[in-house]
Amino acid sequence: METYPTEMTVTAPCANCGSHVSVPLPIQLELIHADFIAKWPASRLEDTMCGSCGAVWPLGEMPCVYWGDGWAALTLDGPRTGIEILTQIANWMPVHRFGSAGSPFIVRVFDSLKDLGYVLKHPECSVFREDLKGRVTRHWDDEVLALIDISDAALEGRVEWLSYVILAGVVQDYPEFFFISQMRNALELTALASGDESLPISADGASTGLDEYNQTVKALEPHRPVSELDSYHIWYDAPLDENTERPIEGSVTRLIRQSPPNIDLCKVWLRILVAGAFLRHELTKRKLPATQRAKEWLCEEKLRARWPHLAVAERTKLGAYFQELTGRELKDVYGLDSRV
Repeated sequence: METYPTEMTVTAPCANCGSHVSVPLPIQLELIHADFIAKWPASRLEDTMCGSCGAVWPLGEMPCVYWGDGWAALTLDGPRTGIEILTQIANWMPVHRFGSAGSPFIVRVFDSLKDLGYVLKHPECSVFREDLKGRVTRHWDDEVLALIDISDAALEGRVEWLSYVILAGVVQDYPEFFFISQMRNALELTALASGDESLPISADGASTGLDEYNQTVKALEPHRPVSELDSYHIWYDAPLDENTERPIEGSVTRLIRQSPPNIDLCKVWLRILVAGAFLRHELTKRKLPATQRAKEWLCEEKLRARWPHLAVAERTKLGAYFQELTGRELKDVYGLDSRV
């Protein structure tokens, strides 16, 4: 994980006039600067402009930390992954700067100083908001929603143990899912819902869902990224124009969403399809309605679309993975030949 010094000064010639310029990294801004930020770059804000020629960002765009009223902000200097941004916050925004210990530590992350300025100028404007702590992993949004959708259906059908197993199986293969808040919350909920009965497929034949969940927490919790930010609420905010409710002019999304490799995507899609098929089997035994769910169908369509672009070695691995999960050939179930 990249680390960032708590204090640093960057010194170099201004890109516009060549004058000697020193800029702190990050640039520290206080509540008294709010009016200047709201009017920036029309207003003169120290450290963002060259003292000789007035050029904006004389050494290139720099990250800024703003300490406001009830919340703080970090503005980005370029494209960053979620874990990079959280690491910057951990290094540059210590707890003691947030006032009383009982107050929530709220950090709002903006793509630019211009975006922060818009929010300060229009405090009632709408924002598109994401929980940045949920961005410490690769981009699994659609897959998480599909898994939770099938797990919820298992709960509705009173197949509580299966609702837990559907989620736990993916976490077993890909532990990073445990660090996605939606997934972890759903995993805990289904573990509790599965009750005191032993899971039919538990390793020792006697463990309950809650037993398995607690073991998972014990194994993975020490590896949770930036746990020192547990007391922080960290939002990635993109302001919307107060008149059009669209992104403000010139705004650019800088949060890098890292996509998983093809082989991992396909494996998770297969897990989703197997979970859906198993659920339909269980519901049919109970004489309950059992149809393929929309999100599951979308995963199947994405798998079929991706299949022709996979290397033979990748197809072979996926065929073996599917057989391990189901005991059946991928070609027999979905018509996807893993041998060519």
